[in-house]
Amino acid sequence: MSDDLFHCSHCGGSYDYSVGQSFEDESPKWSASAGCLGCGKAIAIDGYGLPPPEFRSLTFAKEGARELTIEADADAFSTLRQLQTILNIPVQSLAPLAKQIPGPVIWGTQTEMNWLATALLARSITASVSPKNLSTDSGSVDLDTLLPMGWHPIGVSSPTSPT
Repeated sequence: MSDDLFHCSHCGGSYDYSVGQSFEDESPKWSASAGCLGCGKAIAIDGYGLPPPEFRSLTFAKEGARELTIEADADAFSTLRQLQTILNIPVQSLAPLAKQIPGPVIWGTQTEMNWLATALLARSITASVSPKNLSTDSGSVDLDTLLPMGWHPIGVSSPTSPT
């Protein structure tokens, strides 16, 4: 993503962004909107999947990171299979998670972790979401590193585009 998204093309001023995430059924969605601090020009961008790293970083700075913990009664094989389905990722992407079950497996934003916990619960797998201290290593994996470039949930193929 270019610096053009953070600097106004009209006056050169800086945009002050507000970033949001939600989920529609089992598809995470994000949006970002901003107004130029110099001239007031507005910009809005949205898409499906995870927000671009620059916008995701703004969310971490504002809300902190969260960690998804798979509870002790979960079957590791079933949990991995369900995560593969929910995230629409190849089986080899699951290797770093296998040794973490039960325990903290994935971290991301509050919305991302709530989305995963809800999707797992719908499949009878209990998981909890708690604050993650990014300065300590619990062994959990950043959700963004699990997903291939250009990832979209199953059934979603909408490209990100400014409006």
